Amino acid sequence: ELGNRHLSIREDFQQKCLEFVIGAVEELGQHAVIFGERGIGKTSLAYIARDAFRSAAPSASLAVRISCSADDDFATVWMKFIPRVQAELDPLPFEVREAVEPLVERAKEILEIDSELVSPDTVERAINVLCSRMPLLVVIDEFDRIEDWESTQLFADLIKMLSDDLVPCTLLIVGVADDVDGLISGHRSVERSLRQIAMPRMSDQAIREIVIGGFK
Repeated sequence: ELGNRHLSIREDFQQKCLEFVIGAVEELGQHAVIFGERGIGKTSLAYIARDAFRSAAPSASLAVRISCSADDDFATVWMKFIPRVQAELDPLPFEVREAVEPLVERAKEILEIDSELVSPDTVERAINVLCSRMPLLVVIDEFDRIEDWESTQLFADLIKMLSDDLVPCTLLIVGVADDVDGLISGHRSVERSLRQIAMPRMSDQAIREIVIGGFK
């Protein structure tokens, strides 16, 4: 019973976090960042948010997840974007793919004009093309693995541009950090358009009670 009680508390907290993320998705110009220690459910929450976004309009919305690595910078992250979009389109009905694929090709052209000099302006243009057909959610996971400080500043610039121009796209950034400062350089300039979700770890006592309750 104790284990079940703490699991219920954890689920309630995740539900509140999910509602917070969905609120950002539903409000034009809002974006979100999930941060906290490693292994406490940040990515799981991002997956739940992505699935909820998809299920709301399965053939009229697009949700993609990009996973970052230590070798990534702003440009290389966004070079992964189009392949992920194409993978998400594959299961959709033929008529949806037929309508969206020309837009995907145009977005690809924009990003590949000079792949080494991809800027927030370039990315916004590519995203705008896709969003002319359907709203978009982009989950950028393991964001803390990006070691280039200037790249995190460029992400802050991109969030501000998408927010100011009311582009129907939501960025959901997920990473290991004690606070948002540890993830996004220059985030102060985008605070009004960035919902911050801190995922706390469970206490030792709560974990102990779950384990004991499970054995019982």
